[in-house]
Amino acid sequence: SAIGSSIFQVTGNSTFAGSITGTTATFSSASSPILETVATSTNNSSLRLRGSLSTLHYWDIQHVHSDNDLTFGWSGSEKLRIESSGNVGIGTTTPDMKIDVEDSSTTWAGRVLNTNAGGAGLLIRSDATNNASVLGVYGNGSYRMLVQANGKVGIGTTSPQQLLHINE
Repeated sequence: SAIGSSIFQVTGNSTFAGSITGTTATFSSASSPILETVATSTNNSSLRLRGSLSTLHYWDIQHVHSDNDLTFGWSGSEKLRIESSGNVGIGTTTPDMKIDVEDSSTTWAGRVLNTNAGGAGLLIRSDATNNASVLGVYGNGSYRMLVQANGKVGIGTTSPQQLLHINE
């Protein structure tokens, strides 16, 4: 039922088809779930979040019926997947391990970095061509160790000249 011009209220179990427009919608319940979307036996169940009336920019949270995965996407492009097995994929729709990050760019694909007092961390690069660094250990503003795609390891140098190059 509509009360005034801005409140939509349903008491009991109900089915609603259509749109609710306004600036705020609040759903509350004494028990879970508060908001539930249910799809047919062959469709996915989704929640779409838009910041404006634009149909071009939105986030989707989706339960994928065929494999019971949970996906997060931006404007129709999947960005993250949590498989029913527990594997998490970023940049892949088929994660092969607990955390699987895939990237086709030539920049660093992943980073674990402590930003406290100069920062130290681990960087992983997705570009393994032309002896590019594929693994870097970073600390106090510079690389402390690099592993290149050709197998050369540099400690204290960013351009190792042999398999193990140590520069003190």
